[in-house]
Amino acid sequence: MRFSGNIAAKIDAKSRVFLPASFRREMESRLAATLAEGQEMPPVQLYLRRDDYQNCLLVYPAEVWDKEVAEVRARLDRWDPVEQDLFRSFVMHTESVEMDGQGRILIPKSLREEIGLGSEVKFLGLDDKIELWPADALDKPRIAPDDYRRMLQEKMTGKSLL
Repeated sequence: MRFSGNIAAKIDAKSRVFLPASFRREMESRLAATLAEGQEMPPVQLYLRRDDYQNCLLVYPAEVWDKEVAEVRARLDRWDPVEQDLFRSFVMHTESVEMDGQGRILIPKSLREEIGLGSEVKFLGLDDKIELWPADALDKPRIAPDDYRRMLQEKMTGKSLL
């Protein structure tokens, strides 16, 4: 699954937002590919959680969330109380939501308030998951353009060419 794009949207009075059509199509086609012939399409299951490093929500398709949880779980010792608290903190504020027949998801009030989501938001496709940001948070570059070019070049080539 690959999501890309920076797409503006609005959260309605009932705290629902339409997932961008390209993201919906990607998730629905992936889900349809797993169904047996004639099997009815179930609702798309998503998981929402606050990002650990940025003031945004992460939107995970169920299969991506399952892999992420399995990876975190595999790296942490169940019998170490500190690592168990770390895992608990990772999953504690995750909300499971279903996309309705019109392509909307309900953003729980607690998560909206936690990151200050108003009615104007932006979806940012980020590989196998989606970020949901307050609309104005992505208006300015996250990294200065010159720094971005230098950092990307260094990361991709292993050396600085600027």
